[in-house]
Amino acid sequence: MINRYWVFEASHDKMGGQALKYFMVWVGNLVLNAGGMYLILHQTQWNYVVSKAVVALIVGFGYNYVFQKKLVFR
Repeated sequence: MINRYWVFEASHDKMGGQALKYFMVWVGNLVLNAGGMYLILHQTQWNYVVSKAVVALIVGFGYNYVFQKKLVFR
């Protein structure tokens, strides 16, 4: 709701369509975070917290924000 009204100011579109797109982006986010964590933890000797922070930042800005701005709340 915060993204819909304040961040992207997209309250003019129907909520049902946005909710479906948001769910699809959320599933992708979940897969990318889990996959990124798996790859980093099994391929490197990085600390879990550092790995989580790196993956979260990359997925958050490189995937989540972009897809929410260009697809969900356009």
